[in-house]
Amino acid sequence: MLNVQAADFKKPEFTLELAITGVGVDVRLNDISIEYE
Repeated sequence: MLNVQAADFKKPEFTLELAITGVGVDVRLNDISIEYE
């Protein structure tokens, strides 16, 4: 079973989304997506 944690922060100047799964981390800042595995 994968443990998924998601955090979504929204501000007028930027949007930050974090998704942590059992295989890595998916980070989205504005329109930039960064994945760590």
